[in-house]
Amino acid sequence: MPGKMMLTYYFNSVPYTRMMKPETPVAMLDLIRQVRSVFPFAMTKEELCAETCSYGCPQKLLEYIDLEFTEWEQRIKNGEIPNFGDLNRLSNTSKKVYTILKKNMLVADIGDD
Repeated sequence: MPGKMMLTYYFNSVPYTRMMKPETPVAMLDLIRQVRSVFPFAMTKEELCAETCSYGCPQKLLEYIDLEFTEWEQRIKNGEIPNFGDLNRLSNTSKKVYTILKKNMLVADIGDD
């Protein structure tokens, strides 16, 4: 799994291996990478707005979330370290945008609803 490290401990001379959680900048970049792979950023305006958008404007939502992602990528590149609250907020925002995109039939159901 990207962003995770293996640590090996020894207990009574027997190796014990466990996974370490990634640091928050790595977790934030992994989240952004995963969401970018699911969201339809490559769709044209005509494709996004082909149907009636009864649950929200997909184009505006994608522009908003892309701006959030770009901002965090730049902040991390500049050395800022996001905290768990930042990670949680971006995750929750992504989930809300995903839900609206799914209702507008622009993304496939990934099965964690």
